[in-house]
Amino acid sequence: MVSKEEITSAKTADLREIVDNGENDVTYAHDHLKMLCPFHEDFATPSLAIYSDHYYCYGCEVHGDAIDFIQKLFKVSFEEAVKALNNTQ
Repeated sequence: MVSKEEITSAKTADLREIVDNGENDVTYAHDHLKMLCPFHEDFATPSLAIYSDHYYCYGCEVHGDAIDFIQKLFKVSFEEAVKALNNTQ
């Protein structure tokens, strides 16, 4: 079980820094990153907007915070996502 402090720390992780690690093809926009959405077949135009505290896909409308992003992307539990985010900070 993860503590409230661990959850708070994971929620404050800057999602842009996590995504912009050199492994993803991102485009820089005004206050966010754009990339092809890994949650639907997004082949041509990047539709996933990554902000510091949340993400939103204009194609499939998936959205959430950093914890939710890690859960969906890697198909892990809430606890695993929190621990992973705290290990990257």
